[in-house]
Amino acid sequence: MRRERGLAPSIEAAVILPGLVALVGLIIVLGRIVMAQHDVEAVAANVARAASIARTHAEAKRLVDEHLAPARSDVPHCRDWRADVDTSQLGKRAGSDGTVAVELRCTLQWADVALPGFDGTVQVVAQGVSPIDRHRGR
Repeated sequence: MRRERGLAPSIEAAVILPGLVALVGLIIVLGRIVMAQHDVEAVAANVARAASIARTHAEAKRLVDEHLAPARSDVPHCRDWRADVDTSQLGKRAGSDGTVAVELRCTLQWADVALPGFDGTVQVVAQGVSPIDRHRGR
């Protein structure tokens, strides 16, 4: 009976194997996107908290840069980081509510996962908002 099938198992493997390899590659890419999104959101929250401690826009920008530098190496495959900081509410008088908002962007790369039809990059965007202590001097 086995001899009657001839090369059928080889043909079946040749048809099924590329689909399985593409499926595994897609799972890896989706996993990277989800993990990078989570990591960038955590970095954005931490950076916003650091910036909310500042008293001036310049100090907030410096704190953002300080806290963002080590995070860049903690998020693998993310390149070309950009941080937009909104510190417009730092100037409010003491006793009033305010927030500092940070939007982080990075380009996630997966060129090492060869998937036909994919260019190998996606933008990951996350926002972090932190309240300003209303009872401190500004």
